[in-house]
Amino acid sequence: MTHIEIIREAKNEKAHGVAYRVNGEFRESHSLAINPSWWDEVSDLSLLDDDIFLITYPRVGTTLTQTIITNLMGKPSKVVNESSATSFLEMFKEGYNGVEVTKGLERPRLIKTHLVMPLVPKEFFSKKPKTVFIVRNYFDNLVSCFHFYQRGEIFRLLHPELTFEKFFDNFVIKGEQVNGSWFRWHKLWLDYIMNEGSSHCILLHYQDIVQDKANVIDKLVKFLGLPASEELVQAAINASDFDNMKKVYDAAGPANFIREGKVDAGQSYFTEGQKNLFNEKVKQELGDYANLFRV
Repeated sequence: MTHIEIIREAKNEKAHGVAYRVNGEFRESHSLAINPSWWDEVSDLSLLDDDIFLITYPRVGTTLTQTIITNLMGKPSKVVNESSATSFLEMFKEGYNGVEVTKGLERPRLIKTHLVMPLVPKEFFSKKPKTVFIVRNYFDNLVSCFHFYQRGEIFRLLHPELTFEKFFDNFVIKGEQVNGSWFRWHKLWLDYIMNEGSSHCILLHYQDIVQDKANVIDKLVKFLGLPASEELVQAAINASDFDNMKKVYDAAGPANFIREGKVDAGQSYFTEGQKNLFNEKVKQELGDYANLFRV
């Protein structure tokens, strides 16, 4: 049975946001997600032999990679979460139940999640589905999260008058924002992916997806075993073009969901003290894994 501890909440006439812990794991989301039975459904989800997982920390190229994979599958999505092939597992809000959407997907199912490792379905570790995992320069990742969360109604409710300095403090020092500690999230997943999970997981870097897309697509086709034709490969390249994606997602809303898509552009936001603190904490918390982020 899932245990939920509510930490704080805030609401207005449009939204109700809650900061809480699910079996000890920090999260911030819509109040509908504090239902223990729903989290039991996430944990107990039955997986299929041909399921594909896309596991990412937010804002590391999730939608970009999702767009590539769904096009390679011949099931492109016009906007995020609108495809017969993909779901957002832990999204639970009015009009969208990630568990039920996952159950109704056409096979093979592409299951996207930002969950920390202890919260994914239990069968993930026995069924060992093919899994795509992405890392990104952590300065760029923090800046992208900052801009994205500023636009979210729930996050604004829970963090009024948010500044970059406050966000840095939450992200780097306290480890309490949306998905909990960035460091713990990556440490747990990288320990698994680089060791026990290496046989069914592929690790990609955001920089390569942006700057060496053809090679990344070739890796994905081979790893996932997709019978991708030249037409589907070209469709994946075209659909994941930054200008095309920005046009599509800006039209669907919210504006600037696709913001800049740049590589190594985030460090200008940080003071020297912040950069040093962030670098040192990454080395301290992640050890040799720090090199994977290419900072």
